[in-house]
Amino acid sequence: MRVVREFIGNLLILLALATTLLASAAPLRAEDIPPRLPAADFARLPMYQDAQLSPDGKYFAYIMPIEGRNNVVVQRARMKDGKPARIPPIKKFDIDWIRWANNERLLIAYSAIATGFGGTRAETRLVVVDAEVTEIINMVKPKRQKLGGGKFYGQIETDVIDMLPDDPEHILMALDPTRDGSYAVMKINIYTQRQTRVQSAKRDVQDWMTDQQGVPRLGYGYWGKSSKINLHYRDPETRKWIGLQNTNWFEAHFWPRAFMEDPRFAYAIGPVDGRDALVRLNVPEGKIEEKLFAHEKVDVRGLEFGPGLRKVVGVRYTEHFSRVHYFDAYLKKIQTAIDRLLPDTANDIAQALPGGKLFLIRARNGHIPAEYHVLDIAGKQLYFLVSTRPQLHSDQMAHVEPVTYEARDGLEIPSYITWPKGRARKNLPAIILPHGGPHSRDTMDFDYLAQFLANRGYLVFQPNFRGSTGYGAAFEKAGRRQWGGVMQDDLTDGTNWLVSEGLADPARICIVGWSYGGYAALMGAVKTPDLFQCAASINGVANLPALVQFDRGFIGGSSWIKSITLDEEGRRAASPHHRADEIKIPIFLATAKDDIRVPYRQSKSFYRKIREQVPATYVEIKTGGHSLEHEDGRRKMLEALDAFLAEFLPVEG
Repeated sequence: MRVVREFIGNLLILLALATTLLASAAPLRAEDIPPRLPAADFARLPMYQDAQLSPDGKYFAYIMPIEGRNNVVVQRARMKDGKPARIPPIKKFDIDWIRWANNERLLIAYSAIATGFGGTRAETRLVVVDAEVTEIINMVKPKRQKLGGGKFYGQIETDVIDMLPDDPEHILMALDPTRDGSYAVMKINIYTQRQTRVQSAKRDVQDWMTDQQGVPRLGYGYWGKSSKINLHYRDPETRKWIGLQNTNWFEAHFWPRAFMEDPRFAYAIGPVDGRDALVRLNVPEGKIEEKLFAHEKVDVRGLEFGPGLRKVVGVRYTEHFSRVHYFDAYLKKIQTAIDRLLPDTANDIAQALPGGKLFLIRARNGHIPAEYHVLDIAGKQLYFLVSTRPQLHSDQMAHVEPVTYEARDGLEIPSYITWPKGRARKNLPAIILPHGGPHSRDTMDFDYLAQFLANRGYLVFQPNFRGSTGYGAAFEKAGRRQWGGVMQDDLTDGTNWLVSEGLADPARICIVGWSYGGYAALMGAVKTPDLFQCAASINGVANLPALVQFDRGFIGGSSWIKSITLDEEGRRAASPHHRADEIKIPIFLATAKDDIRVPYRQSKSFYRKIREQVPATYVEIKTGGHSLEHEDGRRKMLEALDAFLAEFLPVEG
């Protein structure tokens, strides 16, 4: 929650473009089935991302797609005081986030895919601009090499670990001065970019956490290719660093998220009675001293902070949507009032002004993309501000509903169905859409891919198979080392459930996925070829042994690959590439050349292996990365997938 100091009603000036787009939206047809909307409408990046006022309320900044890529727009809160200024992406660098450092300076984080040093990797840069955007300056100046004399940038230069709210001229950043994977903490001047070392690098630390006084208090990370995580804690009395990897709280899988006023204690999240809860943790002694909050159905997943990102005002969890349980009594009342005023959406307080009289609200649900409202307590009104996807009319979007089915061993699998609008809920052509991760989860938030598929007439089924996060430690642990195993069986069981309930036509089912979901789609084609009529993988894993070998080259990679499968023989048995001769249904493959999570050569090699035995479509996308963050790439993927499904999974009517 961001806190600002002045009235934000002037944000209405942002409505100009949104109003134009909404006015031009096609009205609903008289028929129940909505029109087929262009793929470009779904591919468009959300507008007004990361919107925020400067602390004094004079300037407004947000991320907006322009010509298919995200730009930053900065303007005065009063239109008459000047025109908006645009900060574009820098060549191959895309904009990730923005943050006001003070009333006059805005930080902008960029990322790009780079090659060199024996491979492909992500690189990030942080720049600072003045509010009038008269100059753009790199926050981290390039270093001069000792040998050769040239200058170089570090790989990761956007790791801001503390905004130092009591010192508006400086921030704290974690930087790798020697490019060996060990990070120091540097205090950097917003205006001069002068660096002062606050904490020297430790060879096994990549991440730092400060306490409420802005002192680096906890460091953690890996060394080399080891799978063992190391923890270092700075004792507040002796000021010496001590190792914590053998403390009880770490062995019990508790993790500190923020220090309390006394740096011996921290807010931590970890398993209590089977689900992650918020606790008070005695860090050096390794004791869980008090349970502060637990949800009866789902895991706690994060904290909500007040002004200056110091005070914890609530805790966040996800049922079907992300929610906040506020410890602050007044904010709890405000949240209750908002939910009464907007009963059909899930609502968050995005910004709150001091005095508690004005709030910026973000509202959304499965068929309504995120939109912003202003709650004016003094004026006793709530009014709409702007939609993040004004080209998609909510009346034309499909409704999403939660369902649960039983896997073959009786385990209940929470899932979501997106129903194609205007069609009878029986015997429908269906898309099984497993999420990526695999240790993540689907929610009821607006999903542009699910909505695109539903707009084409498909029932879209999104099961949170075992291994998904948020449902307790046992549920997540049940998916460890189960690539191609019981996680895959859960998808099979969910598909059979749809058929047994009469919801899906058994002769018209396709499995589609992204990342791990793409892997699951290809394994579905391998393990249950008679269940699906086709399979589609978007930036998905095709060669499991190759992925394991690739991940070993990264810091912490050896820890991650332990969750995939047991041994080399097991990886080959769970690898679509190594079982390609078993595939007998049409396959769709879309891959981004600059995907550093799953190298595009996996899909390309797999396509060459199967193209002679089954109908196969291969779509190579130049840029956009693993998540296809460029509109051109998203549109190309959606249009190609649309054509593939129209051929192999036709929809009647």
